[in-house]
Amino acid sequence: MYINLTGLFSIFIGSVVGLSERKIKSLLTFSSINNIGYLLLALTASVKNSLHSIFMYLINYTNVNLALWTVIITIQLKKNRFTKKLNKDFSDILSLIKKNKVLLGVTIVTLFSLAGIPPFIGFLAKWSVLLSIIETKANFNASLAVILSVISSFYYLRILKIMQYEESSLVIEKLCTSLEKPH
Repeated sequence: MYINLTGLFSIFIGSVVGLSERKIKSLLTFSSINNIGYLLLALTASVKNSLHSIFMYLINYTNVNLALWTVIITIQLKKNRFTKKLNKDFSDILSLIKKNKVLLGVTIVTLFSLAGIPPFIGFLAKWSVLLSIIETKANFNASLAVILSVISSFYYLRILKIMQYEESSLVIEKLCTSLEKPH
């Protein structure tokens, strides 16, 4: 009972509070809180398949986070040569688009997997956890987890939106500020 409530609360905090986050590392912290909630919900489901879904989710989550942290560390190492900025904003990911298409591809795949978008492995892991919850007749918990999963997918997709469209908005903003300055 308490683990169940803790899992739902963890998913709620990770999903809702993470929406307002602007720093990459902080966002990944809320993502971790969110994902631990799914593991706690799977732990409360005492069916035969829940152990399988827990291990599947852990393996997926570990691999995806290793890939994403590798990208963040790579960006940080490149940035630290020129600036001493330690905390990365979403706008720091813009360098991926022009400079390294492999890092861009890894970032897109890992963010889609963390968001649980089909056909990526993150979707299958979340699906497995949700099926084990549904098998225990905890339909309210499963429904709430799905709704919160949709909410949390917005902050993963927001990173992709910033990677794709932020550069054009920065160019427009610089153009507007240059037009406002008196000559």
